[in-house]
Amino acid sequence: MWEDSGFELYEGITSEYYTKEIDDEIGALYRRRLDMREALDSLKSKYYNLEEAVAKLLQGLADNALKRWVARLEYITGPLRNMGIADLKAELQEEYGVVEGARNPLGGSLYY
Repeated sequence: MWEDSGFELYEGITSEYYTKEIDDEIGALYRRRLDMREALDSLKSKYYNLEEAVAKLLQGLADNALKRWVARLEYITGPLRNMGIADLKAELQEEYGVVEGARNPLGGSLYY
């Protein structure tokens, strides 16, 4: 019954198709921006949910809970927020074995 209805077309589609070479596809930049926006919105949502949950606590306790959450967020994201383009470039060069000035598949540079 499935084959008669044309459902065999979906047999070859797997999750590998969706993740394969996604960085090279048209629109990858916009997908990454959407991913970034989703991550930030998720953090904001967590904060607002926490804010609502602690609203019933005594004022000092509520403020302390929110300050702790924000402090943990700052601690976790601190290295990322402090990372500059030079740090990221050095990290990528080390990961991919790129040597400045050398002739290699990446042309000795991470940039075009």
